[in-house]
Amino acid sequence: MLSRGILLGWNFLCLALLANIMITAVLSAPFPCQQLAFEQPNVGVLYFPFAWLPGFVLPMVLLAHLVSIRQLLKIKV
Repeated sequence: MLSRGILLGWNFLCLALLANIMITAVLSAPFPCQQLAFEQPNVGVLYFPFAWLPGFVLPMVLLAHLVSIRQLLKIKV
């Protein structure tokens, strides 16, 4: 059994990693705000089935971590 603090730390670490991935993906996509990867932009996420990553998978992972954090903060120790 892991302690509540370790689980909270894990979820916050994963949220930071998720934010890092999201920011890198947005900055390397071929949009007007592109700041990274000019020689090889991130065009894969614009086509099916990879469009599921930013459209469905990322929001579900974000929701799962936020729900987990909320449940861990509700627990009375």
